[in-house]
Amino acid sequence: MREHSGIKAQIDAHQKVTYDYEGTVENFAATIIIHEWYSHGKYKIGSEFGNHYKAYENVKKDRLFYPKTTENYKKMIENRIEYYKSKKK
Repeated sequence: MREHSGIKAQIDAHQKVTYDYEGTVENFAATIIIHEWYSHGKYKIGSEFGNHYKAYENVKKDRLFYPKTTENYKKMIENRIEYYKSKKK
């Protein structure tokens, strides 16, 4: 039996989730795999390090899921990048 790497990730929804977050496979994959598991879980990117915006930038850089995400999702990613960059200052 294969063992997992032990990385744990938590998914939190922001206040506009029902408007911004359309439940498509690609939107979920980009969020769960790229943002939560890869960025927060594996590389420890997050608010506590003052670099949460980089987790959203990783989603935007993704070539597998991000190109197939919805326009509302892409706008949400841009908004979250700007929001977390502004919190950094």
